Amino acid sequence: MRNIFDGSHWSIQWDFQADLLNVLLYLRDALQLDDAALPHVPPLLVSIGDPVHVRLSATDVKLVTGTWHRLWKLAIPLQPKSHADATDLLSVEARLLRRVTPFDQVVAEVPLLRDLASSPAVLEVLQQARDRALEWNRTRTAERIAFGRRYAHEVNAQVKSLVERLVDARQPTSDLELQASITILDSEIEWWDHLRPGVFLCTRVVAQDRNLFFNLLQETFLSVPSLEVMTGWTEEIVVPQHKLPPSALPQSVVLADNENIVLTCERVIPCRDGFEVNLKRTAKNIGTSTTLLSDRNQKPYWEKNQSSDPYNGLRLEVRFADERKELVTDLRREDRPGDPTVVRFDRHPFDRNSLWLWIMPLPPPGACVIELSWPEQGIDSAIFEFDGILLLLQ
Repeated sequence: MRNIFDGSHWSIQWDFQADLLNVLLYLRDALQLDDAALPHVPPLLVSIGDPVHVRLSATDVKLVTGTWHRLWKLAIPLQPKSHADATDLLSVEARLLRRVTPFDQVVAEVPLLRDLASSPAVLEVLQQARDRALEWNRTRTAERIAFGRRYAHEVNAQVKSLVERLVDARQPTSDLELQASITILDSEIEWWDHLRPGVFLCTRVVAQDRNLFFNLLQETFLSVPSLEVMTGWTEEIVVPQHKLPPSALPQSVVLADNENIVLTCERVIPCRDGFEVNLKRTAKNIGTSTTLLSDRNQKPYWEKNQSSDPYNGLRLEVRFADERKELVTDLRREDRPGDPTVVRFDRHPFDRNSLWLWIMPLPPPGACVIELSWPEQGIDSAIFEFDGILLLLQ
């Protein structure tokens, strides 16, 4: 999950989810790979339970370790990505993190992993380790999302004060823009690394130590020379949230239309580890007026009180073709893991008539069904169904 703070001369990209990095670290620790001599690699990070029982030859261990090192170097932003590296990274993320894809198929489809196909023993061990890593990552997702939301809200004023003070100090270059990319790993061990100017990697415990974190954040901004700011940021520049990613739907779909309301599905946006669904209500007695909140860090109106939530009373169930399902009876509930996980969130600018849902993981091929009921608006049942392959092909 990514959050963006920005001002007139600065922006920060936060990544509290970091799925690929966390999964790679889990694999390293579960397989007990040796990485002590490498820079930019954190120490043991997560509590993984018992290590994977590994019966590999010395040659196979060397093969796995070398592949892991290459993956880690690709995954962390040590330098601006070339087009080839960016393509390789997308290929790894799209396949390695997709639970429905068998590991031998992942190896066959990702050029960076194809050397692993030379050893059946390696494929067997990595299949087991990857299954465990993805399950662990799934169970941690809701907590990371909740931490990211809470943290971004709590530190907003401090971040703004710090960065604008730094911007003022570096004027009179009027077109100067400070940018930082911060990735937070899922660990309670204190570790951080300034990978390159403006790019910072740390563990959750570092982010929770506000004095330490803000000192490191200041160092991150100050490490960016003003002449380099506009030249070295191709993979860190994030499209503002109001410029929406492309939808898998060719057009909006009407889910319900009665005397009270029209309910539509406006967008389904696939991501590497899940998908977003955007529903929109149009109340017929008040037209299509929209209320926008200008402050992106303002607490969502639907969290303030139940009566102000235009989606109060809406119930929904998400069902995958493999029979996994999740029922949501209160959209204002605390974020929590499920199978699938369903989380409500807001996109900027906030629109009272829009409902955004984050659903993970990506559905398998076959019928993906979102069934809604909203008795208060005269909707007993409304079903939105699409083939999960639609998202996997994006």
